[in-house]
Amino acid sequence: MILLYILVYGLVAAGCIFALLIGANAWTGLERPWVYVLCGCLWPVAALPAAGYIAAGWYINRKEAKEDGTEKCDAH
Repeated sequence: MILLYILVYGLVAAGCIFALLIGANAWTGLERPWVYVLCGCLWPVAALPAAGYIAAGWYINRKEAKEDGTEKCDAH
């Protein structure tokens, strides 16, 4: 049973690392990828703050793009 828990933890941590690295690369520039790997390994306490940081980076980048006029809009 313990082996099953270790396997589930490994799968969840791998999924968190994958999602955090993809999100950070897409929305924040991914300057320090090891931080997101560490957050994925410690997902019970660190994945949600890291995801919040990525979401804040996405929002800030979106807001700056809108002010620069570089945001693509399909409505017009």
